[in-house]
Amino acid sequence: MKLKDILEISRHFYEQKPDEAMHFANDVADFLLENKNNPEVINPAFKKLVDPLHNLWATNALPEIVNGRIFLSEAFINSFIGTQIAGNESVKSVDINCYGSGTIDCLISHSVGRFLVHAELVECVHDPKRSNIVFSISDKKVMSSEGLVQKLLVSAIMPVFNTFLSKTLNQTLRNGLKLIYGSDVLTIDFADMLKNSALGKYTVDDRSAVYLVSIQKATVVDGGIELSLKYNVPD
Repeated sequence: MKLKDILEISRHFYEQKPDEAMHFANDVADFLLENKNNPEVINPAFKKLVDPLHNLWATNALPEIVNGRIFLSEAFINSFIGTQIAGNESVKSVDINCYGSGTIDCLISHSVGRFLVHAELVECVHDPKRSNIVFSISDKKVMSSEGLVQKLLVSAIMPVFNTFLSKTLNQTLRNGLKLIYGSDVLTIDFADMLKNSALGKYTVDDRSAVYLVSIQKATVVDGGIELSLKYNVPD
């Protein structure tokens, strides 16, 4: 039986018995989470995917997922960023807040101080041709007390912070994630990261699993980011 047939059966199951379908799906998600360390249930190569996928499942309704709409909560985004900066000696924490105006506030706790970065999501695309997220940074502030002390801190620390951004946001991480920063525009290219991941090496009907889902659009809303997806299920 092909994946497309399984998805079609699942859709009919939900349409005819929505309550039972929801209970079944939730039970499966909980079972996978409980057994993520059991190699007989979860392939060790996919173990690290269980927690984020379960988080997404818990914060999205099944009809929304079926129709290609996924909500990435601030908690989910911050958790992902936390795993990426773990062990970084300079960056202590990063806290993302999303607003319905389409803006994102990023509070960065750095070894030299705390900074607030205002940004807008310009583009988010994932398909076989490219996979990237583009942010436009509109403002950067030093978070400190008011008055003379703040002015002194800004004049002394902001150049250090700008240097930090230029160096930190222009590199390729070990997992293949590319960060490109210039003229207050940050591009995150995750194409190679996906291709080199365990999911990228897994195929379904000779198609890489990472391309079974495409991201067509991303919108910043209160509390997170909404993704519009397209499912590319082989015939």
